[in-house]
Amino acid sequence: MTHNVQSPPVSAVMFSAAFNLLKRGGVKFLKGTHSAVLSLQTARMMATLSNMSDQQLAQIGITRSGIPDYANKLIASE
Repeated sequence: MTHNVQSPPVSAVMFSAAFNLLKRGGVKFLKGTHSAVLSLQTARMMATLSNMSDQQLAQIGITRSGIPDYANKLIASE
């Protein structure tokens, strides 16, 4: 008598593999992801501020050369 054993669905196998990967290196992965998100947010903030006129920047109290520091400060305070 032979048993017909079906393999698990591909999605279950992928979930299991992803879970095992996160279990082994999850903290490092999450820290890297968080760092990448912060970098993207900072870049977007810098782009937004760079598109403002000098007068608009002066109204919020920064100069064009102060954009990187100001963007970093805004993102860090979130």
